[in-house]
Amino acid sequence: MTSLLESFVNVAPYINSLTLDDMAVTVTDTEKYLSFVRGKQVPQLVNAGDAILEGSVVNDCLKTGKRIIKKVPAEVAGFPYVACGIPVKENNKITGAVSFVISIDKQEKLLSLAEELSSGLEELTQSSQLIDDGSEKLFEVSNKLSIKSNESNVHIEETDGILKFIQNIANQTNLLGLNAAIEAARVGQEGRGFGVVAQEIRKLALNSSESIQKIEEILKGIKESSNEQSDIISEISLITKNQAEAIKNINSSVQQLYAAINLIVEEAKDLTNEE
Repeated sequence: MTSLLESFVNVAPYINSLTLDDMAVTVTDTEKYLSFVRGKQVPQLVNAGDAILEGSVVNDCLKTGKRIIKKVPAEVAGFPYVACGIPVKENNKITGAVSFVISIDKQEKLLSLAEELSSGLEELTQSSQLIDDGSEKLFEVSNKLSIKSNESNVHIEETDGILKFIQNIANQTNLLGLNAAIEAARVGQEGRGFGVVAQEIRKLALNSSESIQKIEEILKGIKESSNEQSDIISEISLITKNQAEAIKNINSSVQQLYAAINLIVEEAKDLTNEE
């Protein structure tokens, strides 16, 4: 064993206490493991004297002469970890390797939770957007209904004017019939036929007045219903407007949260990926 490798073997038991992450330390020469100091969460993977495992980080360091970082899934050793190794050189000759094995079980769980949360927020964002679009359409429909309701009220007002005009004609016709009846009575037997016509004119005028009154009552009811409908539509428009604004705010907050979660996902990936 070279002096530098011996120094690494002597220092290995103290390294875990000097770092924030729990880790195991491996020291090898070019053929076998010289030391393996396990961590609190990293079990004993190899023993001193064991031959270097093919495909391990230290094996790759010895072969390439370069710093190697590998992410190892849980299926290999029963827990996920990241191993970082460097070749040890003395007099420009590789005499061994040193590696740190760091458990990333907590990071993997964090990544899994973050990805699940990200997926849920993505669905929530899409649903929120659909509700937002629906609220805007509902607000537009409410505005159109309000416009149509106001137009109906205008038409009813115009109808009132026409009815008043017809009522005025009926009154004048009734007055004309009355005058005709008076004139027929004055002329006696000769105006008898004229009196019958005058009576029918008055009867028609009275019937017209009664019909106009009924129509006015119907229109009054329609107008009252239309006003109530207009008030309800206005209330619905206000509610849908407030709802649309609230949903927009919620949608914006969800999108910000979604972006934050995605950032957490990326950070969690960085914790577990090779660098």
